[in-house]
Amino acid sequence: MSPAAQEYSSQVLFPNGVPAVADDDISEWMDYLYMQNATLLNDPPIPNGVTVSVSALDSNGQYIDLGTTTSNYAGQFALSWKPTTEGLYQYCILCWKRLILWFISGTALSVGPAPQAPTDGGTGLSLLTTRCFSTAF
Repeated sequence: MSPAAQEYSSQVLFPNGVPAVADDDISEWMDYLYMQNATLLNDPPIPNGVTVSVSALDSNGQYIDLGTTTSNYAGQFALSWKPTTEGLYQYCILCWKRLILWFISGTALSVGPAPQAPTDGGTGLSLLTTRCFSTAF
């Protein structure tokens, strides 16, 4: 973790860690994070996030690619996914940034029987959500 990310002000602004941001936005983001540009302090940038790939191992040990999405300026992302079988899914998340790869692992979710079809016109989508943070800066 970078010295700037360990400072009190960064920990107040980003209690869960400093979000990873897109290459095109990194210069302005670093100016903001390291307080190198006073005009950004009252008008913080809203950078684009990074590409996030989500995959899982099902309870049979089969690898499943759940999809790719992009995180937002806060490091959050969501991915809709419809499981094919019941059981425990251990998922891993890869966040790419230049030649740096962040790997998030050790999280699982359990899938039970499918609910009855909604009668109110809704959909039965599953939602996987988490955050991608940078620890390399």
